[in-house]
Amino acid sequence: MASDYEPSEHRELKHPTNYCETMIHYLKASIGTGILAMPTAFEKSGYVLGIIGTIILGLLALYSVTILVNVQYELCRRYKVPSMTYVQTAENSFKEGPECAKRITFIGCLAQSLIILFQLGCCCIYLIFIADNVNSVLPLENEMSDPKKFTSLFGVLNVSTVPIILLYIFIGLVGYLKFGKDVKDTVTLNLPFTWASSLCKILLSVAIFITYELCLFVAYDIIWKEYIQPQITDPQKAVYCWQFLLRVLLILLTLLCAVVIPHLAVFISLVGSLCLSTAGIAFPAIFNLFTYWNHYTNPMFALFTIWCFFIVIIGICTCFIGVWCSLYSVIMN
Repeated sequence: MASDYEPSEHRELKHPTNYCETMIHYLKASIGTGILAMPTAFEKSGYVLGIIGTIILGLLALYSVTILVNVQYELCRRYKVPSMTYVQTAENSFKEGPECAKRITFIGCLAQSLIILFQLGCCCIYLIFIADNVNSVLPLENEMSDPKKFTSLFGVLNVSTVPIILLYIFIGLVGYLKFGKDVKDTVTLNLPFTWASSLCKILLSVAIFITYELCLFVAYDIIWKEYIQPQITDPQKAVYCWQFLLRVLLILLTLLCAVVIPHLAVFISLVGSLCLSTAGIAFPAIFNLFTYWNHYTNPMFALFTIWCFFIVIIGICTCFIGVWCSLYSVIMN
């Protein structure tokens, strides 16, 4: 169905990244403050279920990211554009689906809302982490000099997933075996009060404080460009005032959320369940289904549809169960 158009050949990159550089970026994006709460997850699940669950979720995340990148590349071929954002991929995939999907025009706004919510949630997690101790995939593929090495058998995704899963298992297992039932929301709180542990906490907090601005800018940029800037006709000086006001309001919003839910493990669970289960698992399967809606014939179409719906159900169930348990923990605490 796709033409001979190759999106990667039409990308004008000022600083294209090679295989190793892209892998480092992906590792940095995948290993965040959530890893410090892994011992808490192992404490609640046990080390056997914790190890098995981490491996399964890691492979599921790998599959979801892989199909998301492949769907984006396929849509770029069909629409003859060098690259697409997550929101553009969502909108165009629904245009390729059945008639009922083509009438759903709010999917772009829904995808944007999830991205904004996730970024603001990450900022809240970062603030909680800093207080306790004193906490994007398509652009990576788009910036590679050879994008085919991103999802190949020994590409960036597959190779990077192995150390990511092992590291999450290692931190969770070792932290749980060391501190047992006394493990805190973030394992750094269990460290003894020595100069080494204090230095570790300070360096982590400084690094996360720097990351806070980057995460907040993503949410600010979407809200400003998509919803506020088109409505403003004031002079440039007034525009600066509106920009400053929006940034202040976003910072106050994240501070308020961090105060209301001061438990790091609960907030990580809430943000991950609500945003990642939908935007990271369910949505890519839906995009995949609609993009290749007219590609398969029976019986392959039936198997393909069942498989996509199976992934969507996993994402939705994970979302509802995770959000319910997180809200229950918030109420009980």
